[in-house]
Amino acid sequence: MAHFRGARGARFLTRCLLLVAALAARGQAAPAGDAQGLRFFDIPALPLAEALQRFTASTGHSGLYDSGLVAGRRSRGVAGHYTAESALRLMLGDSGLQARYGSPDTFTLAAVATAAPGPAETLAARQRYYGKLQAAMRALLCGDPDVRPGSYRAAVSLWFGDSGQVRRVRLLDSTGSPERDQLLTQRLGRLKLDEAAPPGVGQPITFVIRPGQAAATGDCLA
Repeated sequence: MAHFRGARGARFLTRCLLLVAALAARGQAAPAGDAQGLRFFDIPALPLAEALQRFTASTGHSGLYDSGLVAGRRSRGVAGHYTAESALRLMLGDSGLQARYGSPDTFTLAAVATAAPGPAETLAARQRYYGKLQAAMRALLCGDPDVRPGSYRAAVSLWFGDSGQVRRVRLLDSTGSPERDQLLTQRLGRLKLDEAAPPGVGQPITFVIRPGQAAATGDCLA
């Protein structure tokens, strides 16, 4: 997937929402690197989804990618002092995927074949689509006090129909309140984009709403 733009609205998912690879990071603070950005990694060869969980937990970086993209793939082991970007590149190894950083702490994953020079239009379409999804999620959640991010965590999968309308919502991780779980599911069911997902965007699109970050970054300020 192509990198995100730097505007506040387009940063919303990169700061408040990230994919299931970050579920293991709950409650953990990422250790700081040295002056050159080097930090110590000790991540063995694992199923790629698990390796990405460890990577995001240890670095604090956010990843946005289709959950099905990493299924059935394995990582290479990474041990030693590396920059986060170098460690991620080594970890992906010959998995058939490559990472693209759109900001110092936000990356996307894409199949190597789709990142070749030929299908530039496909990458641009995916970039545009995810930008629209970011903006729509920010408007939907920040504009509703019942589901406004900042005080809860939830993992959610969304399926979109050909019209751009959400056709299925699955709450993977409770917010801690059954009432809010129901409201969040209802609100997300109203989400609609003005275009269908372009080729290369798998379904479902899964993300995590993390507590605290919206207030810390000001992403939900009017």
